[in-house]
Amino acid sequence: PMYIHLPMAILAGMLGGMIWGAIPGFLKVTTGAHEVIVTIMLNYVAALFGGWTVYAGGTQGQTPGPLWDPTARAISETPDVLHSAQIPWIFGPPYRVHFGVFLALLAVLIIWWLIYKTTVGFEIRTVGQNPKAARYAGIRVEKTVVLTMAIAGGLAGLAGTIETLGLNHKFAPEFGGQVGFDGITVALLGQTHPVGVVFASFLFGALDAGAAKMQFESGVAADIIQVIQALVLAFVAAPLIIKALFRLRSTQDDRHSASLNTSWGGS
Repeated sequence: PMYIHLPMAILAGMLGGMIWGAIPGFLKVTTGAHEVIVTIMLNYVAALFGGWTVYAGGTQGQTPGPLWDPTARAISETPDVLHSAQIPWIFGPPYRVHFGVFLALLAVLIIWWLIYKTTVGFEIRTVGQNPKAARYAGIRVEKTVVLTMAIAGGLAGLAGTIETLGLNHKFAPEFGGQVGFDGITVALLGQTHPVGVVFASFLFGALDAGAAKMQFESGVAADIIQVIQALVLAFVAAPLIIKALFRLRSTQDDRHSASLNTSWGGS
């Protein structure tokens, strides 16, 4: 039944994401490997592995992937998931709005509560701001880093699960496009706050959704949307850049004044 199958499928997707996200966290605390580099490298591993599982090799006399749908012929994809594992739609075509939206909002609420209302969230914020001070305060930094990366991976797994079960109803390589990198931009625009990320994601989602229609109806290139998104991000980041520059200049002035005082005192 759906009330068992669908939650289990969603939890399985989140669990897979948590395991995958914990890998760069573990490598960071054990070897010092930078999490950004490791996660980018793991993107290729995940993409190639996912592509292998649905490889349409049967049409070329080669061994097909174990999850490939033979009825798809030369298309690399899985069969449709069972109806009991599909997230129901709220509005049918052409809107394609399903109940996964509420799952995403529920995840935002849970993450907000976790970060700002629990001891675990306090430890995560402390380690993120100053790992040395966190270790001095008795917080297990290594455990917190791995846990944080696992939670992030679980959220990514939830996003992929919602996309697969709610929209595509099947898995195909690169089904999410560049949504992962868009998530980085959305997080920066939302000031890395769960509530801010919601508004930023709706903004970028509306821009992306309107790009194709704008190009079709008015003849304006869809690439202009990427320019608008870049400008929005630049204006949001500008105050932070200016503050950093003034802070750097203030530090240099303080050092210059200190050197003058030392020279004057020495003479």
